[in-house]
Amino acid sequence: MNIDADIKITVGMSTYNRPEFLKEAVCSVMQQTYRNFELIISNDYVETPVTIDSLGIEGDARIQIVNQDPNLGEIKNMNYLLDNAQGEWFVWLGDDDLFHPEFLMRAYQAIISNASSNIVGFFSHYRAASNPDGVFPQQLKGSKELYCDAPNFLMGYSSRKIALIGCYGIVQTAALRAVGGMHRLGNSFGPYSDTLVPILLLERGSLCWLNEDMIFLRTHSESLSCKSAEFSAYTTAEDDFLKSIDRVCSSKLVNIGAGKIIANMVRWFSADEWAVLHRDTSLGKFALFRKYIKYQISVNLPRLSIQNKITHIFFLFYFLGVRLLVALYRTLRTFIKNIVITN
Repeated sequence: MNIDADIKITVGMSTYNRPEFLKEAVCSVMQQTYRNFELIISNDYVETPVTIDSLGIEGDARIQIVNQDPNLGEIKNMNYLLDNAQGEWFVWLGDDDLFHPEFLMRAYQAIISNASSNIVGFFSHYRAASNPDGVFPQQLKGSKELYCDAPNFLMGYSSRKIALIGCYGIVQTAALRAVGGMHRLGNSFGPYSDTLVPILLLERGSLCWLNEDMIFLRTHSESLSCKSAEFSAYTTAEDDFLKSIDRVCSSKLVNIGAGKIIANMVRWFSADEWAVLHRDTSLGKFALFRKYIKYQISVNLPRLSIQNKITHIFFLFYFLGVRLLVALYRTLRTFIKNIVITN
C-alpha cells in the first residue's frame, strides 16, 4: 500500500565511486511504499559525475543530484546533505547499503503513533552481509517498535542488545541539526561518528527502536570498517566518544550515571581494537597479543571503576582465550595437513 502523507522525509545519500552499488541503493529508496520523501545524492567523486542517466532511472522530481567539486570528505559530505534537507525528518544512507521497502513507512507509523511523546528518532535492527551480492530478506516478523527513554536506550545500545546503525535512523531534522549532525572524532576518518549520533539525540528527546531487519548493511573489502588498520584512528576517537558520553549522561534531560555505559563501551571498543590490530600485517601473532594487552592495561582499565575493572578482566580472559584456542586450532590443522601432504 502506497501512502502519500504530510510528513516529508529527506534521504541523504553520500556516494564515492561505487556506481553499481549506488544504483541498487537508489532503487531501494525509490521502491519505498511511503512516497512523501526527497532523495538528495551528494557525489564526492569528482572524476565521475552522477546523473539520472548514469543511474539508469527515469527522472523524478523527488531526486536531487549534487556533484561536489572539490571533494568534501565523508563527514562533511554527510553534513552537507543534512544542511540541505527540506524534510521535517531526515535519514542518511550510504551508497553501498539498502533500505527495506517498508522502512520509511514503519518510521512514519511510529512517528504518528507517538505524536504526543517527545520522539526525535526512529531506528531499526539491520542485516549485515559479508557477501555484497546477498539478497535482502523481505519477510518481516511483525514486531512492534519499542519506546526507549534515555536510561533504557543507553544501557541497551551500549551493551549491543539494541543493535542499530547510528546514522541510519529517521530523525527530526531540527534535532539532528541541533546536535551538530556527524562529528569527526579522533585524528583521522572518524570511527564511531555514526555510533555517537543517537546518544547525542537523547538530549533532545526519546527514541523508538524496531527489532526488524529494515537495513541491509554491506560489509565488503572497500568498507573502512573492514580494511582500516589505523589503530590511532580508533583510540583517539574512543577518547572523544567517552567525553561525549560523560557530558550527555550528566545533562539535565538524561541525568544518569555514566559508569556502566562507559564499561559497556570499553568492551565494544576492545573488540574493535583487536580487529584493527589483527588487520595490521606488520604485526606477528605475539606482537599482536602484546600490543593489545598493553593497551588494555594502560588505557582501557584506568577508564573503569574497580568493579568494572574486574568485569573487564574476565571479559578479556574470555575474549583472548577464545582467539588463542582458534589460533592454536588453525596452527595444528595446518601442521597435520602438511604431514599428510608430505607422506
